Amino acid sequence: MVFKSLIVENYHRDKHILLSWINETIIFYKNVTDFDDVYKYDIVECLLPCLYNHLLKTEKEYISKKWKQECGIAKCYQLDRVMYFTLKKIIILSVLFSVFSVNMEDLLKWLKKK
Repeated sequence: MVFKSLIVENYHRDKHILLSWINETIIFYKNVTDFDDVYKYDIVECLLPCLYNHLLKTEKEYISKKWKQECGIAKCYQLDRVMYFTLKKIIILSVLFSVFSVNMEDLLKWLKKK
């Protein structure tokens, strides 16, 4: 079994540039579990020092908005609204169908007795 991980480190520097603190972001990638090797992942669009906000803007299309769901952390109520309400309707309709079918059997038995 192979586990991959992405390690993001954010460094806060004490230098002042244009009235803002430098927050450099470095990303490391580990693609196997058997070795301790970690590789620095170069972010082409992000100049050095790669600021965190700039990283989010440049890599926006690659950063998942539903990472909790993809990692299996999301609860059922944290699903997107369409999926949540669709599942809710399916459950309600299933229960109603079950109740209706049981009542139909009782009704048919009652009609046969008369």
